[in-house]
Amino acid sequence: MGLKVVVDFDLCEANARCMEVCPEVFKVDDDDFLHILIEEGPQLEPLREKLREAERVCPRQAITIVES
Repeated sequence: MGLKVVVDFDLCEANARCMEVCPEVFKVDDDDFLHILIEEGPQLEPLREKLREAERVCPRQAITIVES
């Protein structure tokens, strides 16, 4: 079982709170657009706690971390 990062881009304001918590997965570019650097896979497992924190601190609740 692995993890998958799901972002509702209709809700996302690209305020970079997620990037502050987990820059390995989230990046906000110069045009204020959020990019998911690793969407799913075993490489997310060591980042589980950071991903849950990024999900929690998102002011728009646009991030969901799901078990895949």
